[in-house]
Amino acid sequence: VDFTADVRAPTPSAAAEIIVPVKEELSRRIRSTRNALKSKIFQRIQLLRERTEQFSTRLVHSGRRIADYRLRLDDTLARVVRATSRQFHEKKIHLGAVQKRLALSNPDLQIKDLKVSLESRCKSLRSAMQFFVEARKGQLRTSAGRLSSLNPLDILRRGYSVTRTLPDYVIVKDVKQTKVGGRVEVTVSKGAMVCRIERKKRDGQTNI
Repeated sequence: VDFTADVRAPTPSAAAEIIVPVKEELSRRIRSTRNALKSKIFQRIQLLRERTEQFSTRLVHSGRRIADYRLRLDDTLARVVRATSRQFHEKKIHLGAVQKRLALSNPDLQIKDLKVSLESRCKSLRSAMQFFVEARKGQLRTSAGRLSSLNPLDILRRGYSVTRTLPDYVIVKDVKQTKVGGRVEVTVSKGAMVCRIERKKRDGQTNI
């Protein structure tokens, strides 16, 4: 539809015949834009969810990477919000230009209705988008908390230790991996110790 043409109508009914197609075209474009934006948002959310799942499986031992990824996610979501708001703003500007062009036929009522409808739809879409963004951020924070509880450093801070054989640094899971007189390295929250084995016990038996 060419909105730049000099629209004139001899009668109110003729003006209505001109305005109705214009309004329908605007409504179609608004619906198309809304659907495209919703599709992009859902695609972005799905992508972020997949990346979060991949991230969760790879970064069990890295609290710093979790924080970095959270910052990247917040930045991505902020850019999505800014891009969407910019598109809404551009549509409003376009609508204002259309209002001026249609003023030649005095379609005041149609323009007001169209403006109210557009603003209502924009508000609804913003609310829906914000809801999904906050929900995904909440899920990410929950996942980050769970990963943090599995961080080896946090486990050590709770009083646990990690024992490795020397000199090959193999984690000890069974006393049979060691021998009396051998050496092991015991890592705690704040440092490590090299110890010599004097005796071994298992199930009440000594030096098995």
